[in-house]
Amino acid sequence: MTRSLTFRWIALFPGMLFGVLALAACGNDDEGGPGATGGTATDEEYASSMCQAASAFVDDLFDSVLPAMMQDDQAAAEAEAARLADDIFSELVDEMRTMGVPEDVRPYHDEMVEMYSDAADRLEDGDFDALAAVEGELVYPAEIRERLRVAAGEVEACAEVEVF
Repeated sequence: MTRSLTFRWIALFPGMLFGVLALAACGNDDEGGPGATGGTATDEEYASSMCQAASAFVDDLFDSVLPAMMQDDQAAAEAEAARLADDIFSELVDEMRTMGVPEDVRPYHDEMVEMYSDAADRLEDGDFDALAAVEGELVYPAEIRERLRVAAGEVEACAEVEVF
């Protein structure tokens, strides 16, 4: 039973992590160049916030949810993993709602917050499969992605996490 549980977890977890990394692959400022502002953050500030949030999120998932999945009883393991993941997703959502976001990134950022919030709600209801709900990648304009990649290269918090 543990083996099938592990395979199920392995099937869901990479997609979820891809979604986590895609969450930070969004954008920058207003119509200006790198570092310009028009929202409440520069490219570098936003990249730093997103890298820190993604790093903590992934660490928390590996540290608590993955071990919870190692129980022999699959139903109990999934219930425990959903409970733990709900807390982690909710923390991420809270963090994303309060971080500074460049103006032209706001629509994409808000869509990501909604996606993670929906997953947290489903996890709270015990829906283990909500972990896979974040695997879809949002589409961002290429110029915004590129500006954030450049900005992330200047941010220490992004050195350990490749999210852009």
